[in-house]
Amino acid sequence: MSDNQKFVYDEDEAAAFIIGKLPAELSEKFSVEDIGYVLELMSEYYENIGLITDEDAVVNETDAPIEVDTDELYEFIMDAIEEDEMKQFSGDDIEVILDAEYEYCVSKGIIDETEEA
Repeated sequence: MSDNQKFVYDEDEAAAFIIGKLPAELSEKFSVEDIGYVLELMSEYYENIGLITDEDAVVNETDAPIEVDTDELYEFIMDAIEEDEMKQFSGDDIEVILDAEYEYCVSKGIIDETEEA
């Protein structure tokens, strides 16, 4: 992504993309609203670590790649799911959803896989 290009993360678009990437048994199990719930938890995590603001603006004052501890993100989501008693989500389901969300970010140019190596 060029320095002057601003990415747009559309949660509705992301949720629809993720549903389309899920295996059939999961895409039948979860609605777009269910996926939106997980995306909201991700946003909450990013706010908590100071990565985004309330306005969903990414806070990165440098050109350095932004790194997210995916294990910590996973644990945050699983803790919230347990607290919210959202029993329809298993740990394996969340891993698949997070992988699909990653694919969405790559497809939008939000994540540059060349920097991931």
